[in-house]
Amino acid sequence: MRGSTQLAQRLSSGQRHGLRGFTLIELLVVIAIIAVLIALLVPAVQKVREAAARAHCENNLKQLGLGVINYEATMKKFPPAGRSYGWCQNPAGNSDPKIYNSNGWLEVLPFVEQDGLFKKWNQAQCISNSLEGNTGCCPPVLATSPLAGDAVTSGNSTIAIAELSIFRCPSDTGSPYLPDGFYYSIKDGSGLKGVKTDYDFVVQGNNYRCNDWSKEAASTKRMFGENSNTKRMWISDGTSNTIMLAETTFEVYNGRCPPWAYRGWVQVGIDPGLTVINDWTYSSAPSTVPGRLGSWARMGSLHPSGACSCFADGSVRFLTETLDKTTLSRLSAMADGLDTASTYQP
Repeated sequence: MRGSTQLAQRLSSGQRHGLRGFTLIELLVVIAIIAVLIALLVPAVQKVREAAARAHCENNLKQLGLGVINYEATMKKFPPAGRSYGWCQNPAGNSDPKIYNSNGWLEVLPFVEQDGLFKKWNQAQCISNSLEGNTGCCPPVLATSPLAGDAVTSGNSTIAIAELSIFRCPSDTGSPYLPDGFYYSIKDGSGLKGVKTDYDFVVQGNNYRCNDWSKEAASTKRMFGENSNTKRMWISDGTSNTIMLAETTFEVYNGRCPPWAYRGWVQVGIDPGLTVINDWTYSSAPSTVPGRLGSWARMGSLHPSGACSCFADGSVRFLTETLDKTTLSRLSAMADGLDTASTYQP
């Protein structure tokens, strides 16, 4: 009874004098501390996520690079960047007897665990119906050879719309689909949208003339091009000094990101030597948009400060924005005779 009386007295005293709570200042201090902790935590989480995304991206390139190398080991030559384009410049006397518009990745499919998709490919027919380039800027770009069949009726279009995670960088937030229509589509008016790739073969990017790879000078020749057939022995600069595959972005201001299955207007591949990595500028662009490369065939990514690449020896390296154009051009050429090893430190 005595204990109960004392408790009642204490409660009565608390009611008279008021139980003490947090003051406004104390609450504001707590909120400020929580805000600081969140501000410190969010960038750390973002860095961890980007590190994981970059590791995933590098693994994609590693698998694709090994696929290309295994293709070469089996076929005794590297795959072409693509075959028989119908939109290329100066077609008269230079284009192939039939137009296929195929991307070299189709030929690599069995070597990246996509044999089932490869077997669906009707190689006797085209995979894009494109027979025209931009006649306004760059004529002549109208095909003089007939199309090999039809991409839709042959069933090849079902391959071109297939989404394969190995061709997508998880850091890239752009649209992975090409619009139907214009001269970048599978078949104009079909409603089908080609699937883009963040990774492509290294080519001489400012060259979209029909079958011009074989005519390129040794000082500038890349490993890949239309109907290319590079042998390992031709990479005289050394496989560890020659970029084989490079990264690009889904969003491009001038032109379009290439699809993985076919080739449309100026979707020739990637040329790291065109300009510096992550060049978001273009002369007529209304503004610079990070994550949207200024023009086609440029190398870049949504990774901070650089982009991923795969060299001809299968090694994957992250190339930074600080690399100058001259060094990138030397690393892109396979037989220019220049000692890039002394000018580039991975």
